[in-house]
This record gives sequence, structure tokens and C-alpha cells, in this order.
Amino acid sequence: MQKSTAVIDPAAQIRRFILCIPRGGLNNVFCQILKCLAYAKKEDRLLVIDTTSNHLKEPIEKYIQFHDKNIWTGDLKNWYTEAETYSVYPPEIKTCIRNIPAKWKKTPRGTVYEVDGVNCSPDLKKSYDEDIVIYINCGGGAGINALRISTLSAAIKQEFSVRYNAMPKPYTALHIRNTDRKSNVEEFLQKYSSILGKQPVFLASDDAKLIATLKKKYDMIYTFSEIPECVSVNIHSCHPSQSNDIFNTNVILDLLMLAAAENYNYSCEASGYSKLAKDLHNDKSTLWRLVSA
Repeated sequence: MQKSTAVIDPAAQIRRFILCIPRGGLNNVFCQILKCLAYAKKEDRLLVIDTTSNHLKEPIEKYIQFHDKNIWTGDLKNWYTEAETYSVYPPEIKTCIRNIPAKWKKTPRGTVYEVDGVNCSPDLKKSYDEDIVIYINCGGGAGINALRISTLSAAIKQEFSVRYNAMPKPYTALHIRNTDRKSNVEEFLQKYSSILGKQPVFLASDDAKLIATLKKKYDMIYTFSEIPECVSVNIHSCHPSQSNDIFNTNVILDLLMLAAAENYNYSCEASGYSKLAKDLHNDKSTLWRLVSA
């Protein structure tokens, strides 16, 4: 009997998934995606990423596309419809899989998310028999590795070009985190007293009042993003005045502008976003690949 010569996509044959619903800021999101991707590879599953219920409130692939044979691509609504026929771990969550009301909880083994006592952050060192493993969590690390397997949308690249070309060169970039995580702003700025007001500085911050104060005090301070006013709350939980698309776009563009500077530094060692920008600043080959046409 003659063998079929049809070419079948190996990924299309996998009907076992890990559904990753990352929480936290951008670096946390990247790190959770990487964690789930590693599990998908180990367990021969496809990674489905859903950021529509976290602070992005949009599919992340609208802005950033991750490329790996173990990453599922397609219409998320259709996938959820198909998922109704699959078994789910934890099984108690199947009835609310489209909108899981998980809440953060600190435990002896670390951060988890739960729904009525049901753990939605299962141990990824274990194997599960169910068709779909649900994983919801936050937590940081080297998010730069996600950018190394990514491309950016045309809209992001176009707007980056506009902002980057508007900056005098060379420029210094500063990131000051000062809402949920506080910085010693006066001490940090003292380090740059020789250039503030004298050389071009790109400033990114989650503190809208601080941005306004510094732009009034110093010449040659450049900002492009409109920042919502947040007090003691992380910025990704505090942007009701902006559309999700504007907020998400600005978060990514500020990251790229920080990384593209000749010199870059940040005020808060506890900020994963700041460190992600530093890692991208130090990996110019990834940066310029991402933003190239």
C-alpha cells in the first residue's frame, strides 16, 4: 500500500496543553511564560497563553509574538470552546476556565493563586494525566529570555521608530520606580546632577507627579508616555483612565527606549521591569533585532 506523502504539522497532533495565565508586571509575565514553556517541552504539551484576565486585558500576541514549536497559536475564543471537551487539572476549575477568579496567596512553598482553596499554581515538577493543566502565578527572573524568542508587532516597531528618532543622540535613560516600591529619588538623582538639564535624558517612571516635577525643574528631560497617577499601588493595577491598548503599548515602548540609550540606570533594585530593561540594554543584538523593520 502506498504511503501518504501529506505533510502534517507535528504540533497540530498534540492535544495536551498547559494553559498559562501569568500575573504581575511585564517581567513577571515573561518569566511565567518561560516557566510554562519549559514544562510544555518536557511534557510534550502545547503552551496556550492567556493575558486577557491580567493587567494587560488583551492578548499579549497583539504586541509581542513568541516563537516556539510548543507554543499554540490561534483564536483563543475558539480554543476555549474546544477545551470544553477536554479534561482539566485542577478539575474543580473546569467550569470557570474562561474566567478564573483566582486570588493571590503566600504559602510555605511560595506564591500561589487559589479559587476557593483550590490551588491553580500546580507543581510543574510533576506530570498530570489531564488534557489541560492550568497554571496561574507571578514571579520574576530573567524575562529577557522571552524577548530572545520573540518578535514585535508592526505598530510597536513603528511607534518606537517615531520616539527614538525624536530623541537627541546620545542620550542617557533613567527609570525611577516610586509607587508600590519606593526609591530614594533625591539620592538617585544626585548621581546624575552633572548631566540633568545639560544633556538629553529619557525618563521613565510610574510616578506621574515626579515626572511633572522633574520636567519642570530640568531642561532636556524627555518622556513620551502618559502615566496614570498611582499612589502606593503598582502601575499595572492602576490605569483606569487609559485604554488597555495605550497602556500596554507605552509599557513596552518605555522598555525599548530605556534599553536603546547609550547609558541607562535605575533607582530600585527590587524592580523586575528595571532589570529587564538593563538586560535588554546589555543585549543590543536582541534589542535591534526586535525593533528592526
